[in-house]
Amino acid sequence: MTVTSFPSIASRTFPQAHSIEMISELLSSVLGGSQHLLILLPTWTAALWILWYCWKFILSPHFYKDEPPIYPYYIPFIGHLRSFIQDAGSLVKKAESCFGEGKLFGVQIAGKKLYIITSAEGTKEFYRNTTALDFTAFQLDTLKQFGMSPAGCKLMSKHIQGRTNGRDRINIDLIVDVHHRNLHSSANLGQIASPVAEYISNALRLETLPEQCIRFPGPRTEGKVVSLYTLCEEVILRANITGFWGNDLLDIAPDLVSTTSTLDRRFHNLLLRIPRLLEPEVYNLRDKVLDYFDRYMDIPMKARTSLSPLIKELEQTSRDLGLSQRDIAVYHLAWLLASNNNIHAACFWVLAHLAESPDLANKVREETAGIARNALSFSPAEALKDNQLPCLMALWREVLRFYGGPHTSGRHVQEDTVFTGKRLRRGASLLVATSTLQRDKAVWGADADEFVPNRFLRSPYLAKVANYRPFGGGISHCSGQHLAFVEMAMVVACLLDRFDMQIVPGVEETAFPQPFKAAPLLGIMHVREGDDKLVMLVPRLTGR
Repeated sequence: MTVTSFPSIASRTFPQAHSIEMISELLSSVLGGSQHLLILLPTWTAALWILWYCWKFILSPHFYKDEPPIYPYYIPFIGHLRSFIQDAGSLVKKAESCFGEGKLFGVQIAGKKLYIITSAEGTKEFYRNTTALDFTAFQLDTLKQFGMSPAGCKLMSKHIQGRTNGRDRINIDLIVDVHHRNLHSSANLGQIASPVAEYISNALRLETLPEQCIRFPGPRTEGKVVSLYTLCEEVILRANITGFWGNDLLDIAPDLVSTTSTLDRRFHNLLLRIPRLLEPEVYNLRDKVLDYFDRYMDIPMKARTSLSPLIKELEQTSRDLGLSQRDIAVYHLAWLLASNNNIHAACFWVLAHLAESPDLANKVREETAGIARNALSFSPAEALKDNQLPCLMALWREVLRFYGGPHTSGRHVQEDTVFTGKRLRRGASLLVATSTLQRDKAVWGADADEFVPNRFLRSPYLAKVANYRPFGGGISHCSGQHLAFVEMAMVVACLLDRFDMQIVPGVEETAFPQPFKAAPLLGIMHVREGDDKLVMLVPRLTGR
């Protein structure tokens, strides 16, 4: 490229002409060089990318045969982030087809290496190894993403007297103890579940159905058309909020149900450490709920109404440890999400399948009639017995198997270790591919990809196989699993006892709702956005 204007200026007879001529030559040189640089830049970029790809996925595996292979990706650092968020289950299937079924492999998620376990043997070792594979680091990282301060995380990782699971105890173990004491004991579980069950029983009557779930209201004798998903979400969210925190929290935060519902669908972005710049809404929602709990704790504990023993002990233990009020709010938020995230989604799938199968609904109605009519004296311990509600328990287990999300448990690799014959490096993370395990045809049969309501009735042993991990295992075994079943059973019992679920007249029948796979949730998949199950709830004369 040449600059034609400068020579005419330089030919003029004034002292600066020589300097201008020198500048002209310099500009010509730079611009000419830039032109060549622009031409070569794509070539050099492509060459560097090819070198990187060949080293990363062709040459490097030969030098590090003792490490799990990494599933190839095209964009450095970003890796499989988009695929992982959009459909983690499909990503795992593609990787399995590349490396073979049951093989341990790695994926790259925004600079973080995740090893994926797809075999039952690997899962057993995952839960047994409590030294090199640390769950507490995973917990602390989650609390940090939920908004806990660095000082709070440091305090929760402080060592205390005693040992647990082959390691020294730390403060966070005291919080885990609170959950176990309150949710594993039959007596304590009954005390906690009682107000929740009472709310559910009162809410599931024709005159008290949540307005948000009603699509076409009609006369009392004809019933009402409702959205099953919204019904489950509204009833269970409000039952848990009032059952655990009393009415004081909803007085402070009247929009908490809708806010929690939105956050519930998006909080996986917090766990994936998506920057606030890219996901401002989820961070704003998180902070909004933390503000609500901050204001809630401004009320003296003695002045709060209907405070659950679990929440009372959780908050008091946190205060005794020296956590700030804002950091205690993080624990409230964590329990709010944990107690709602999976229960209402699983309950929806149970009801959706019951609505599709009147014969099964009648069997479950007979099993659960006593629960609906004795809500105030409902015994969780009795409901949890396999022989007490066999059809409902089998349906529940199949829902957990079929609609289980891609993963249930995670661990951080605290030190270099050998895992299923492969070397794992410190700093990486491990996830169990639950959906892969729970659809393994070698275990579940040729119909593993189908929903079979009586699967666990015809083969009860499947509830105890290593491939069935809906609630995780080991030290990360979900402490709220019994409460989840109790709440679901109460919703199903009251709904079936008081209503017939009928096809909506005059509305074209749609396909069965599909799960929302575009979220790598640690639990049950929600219904896909835009899908739902509309039913007409017609009052039964024998219902109470």
